[in-house]
Amino acid sequence: MTNIQVPKVSICMITYNHANYISQAIESILTQVCDFSIELIIGEDHSTDETGTICSYYQEKFPDIIQLTKNNRNIGMMANFMQTIRKCEGEYIAFCEGDDCWIDKYKLQKQIDFLDKNEDYSICFCGTKVVNSENKFIRYSPANFSLKKITFYDLLESNILGANSCSALFRYKSLNISDSFINYPVADYFLWLNLLEHNNGYILPFYGAIYRSHGTGVWSKLNRKDSLQRQFEILNHLKDTYSNRKDAEIPLGIQEAKLSLKEKQFLNILQIQDLIKFVYKFYKSPIYIWHSRFLIKEMCIFIIKEKLRKTKNTKP
Repeated sequence: MTNIQVPKVSICMITYNHANYISQAIESILTQVCDFSIELIIGEDHSTDETGTICSYYQEKFPDIIQLTKNNRNIGMMANFMQTIRKCEGEYIAFCEGDDCWIDKYKLQKQIDFLDKNEDYSICFCGTKVVNSENKFIRYSPANFSLKKITFYDLLESNILGANSCSALFRYKSLNISDSFINYPVADYFLWLNLLEHNNGYILPFYGAIYRSHGTGVWSKLNRKDSLQRQFEILNHLKDTYSNRKDAEIPLGIQEAKLSLKEKQFLNILQIQDLIKFVYKFYKSPIYIWHSRFLIKEMCIFIIKEKLRKTKNTKP
């Protein structure tokens, strides 16, 4: 691995309370085998464990590769992300959060080889192995590599990328985000949409990273009511950002939202229709198929549970 003043690839790593995993994350980057220069930009968000100390150890050991920012107060994930990515100077950007890691030492080389040869692609991914906090296997993402090319509308219809943020590599010049990005409810999803607006993406057929799924994650901590609120925020951002696109004419899929028999037992057809009409009226631009289906189902389940709770509380 060589290193020169201007790196070919910047690895953006944000971390907070990742003492159990951060060494593995950093080592997996330092052991990459590639014929170009890299830099590792770490944003350490005032952890309460030993994460900062471990990061400092590696920065002192590899000062030509690692640039470390240790915040003197906790500024939050999105602010830390924006601060860290803006310090990147590479032609390409890769992500690896402090609790994830790479498991293929040729990951970067394979991805750079692809993007250097394919100018019409702005981003590429590899597969990830999803594990829990105890390193127990959960699933592969994606489950197979039947889909390789990804378009802007593929991602609008369904979040097909799933747990793939630590596998991404993209052209820095293709990214166009403003300060308002800090308020987006789901950072990586909107980042991929931004990068796919004018060029396609590609999933390379190899598993090159580990994504750690915690019970303390942003989504897993939410109850159903808060999850619904987050979905509304996503739809609002989609509507504000993309509803004026002239080519945004994807067939509306809200009417096809599926409810299980168990759910139908507690909701009459009028209630379901009201929910569908509400979402359709509020989000007229037909580009929210996956989100709308998910939202309707979540709304129905929430109403069911609220009815059961109220029924239980009113019993003598």
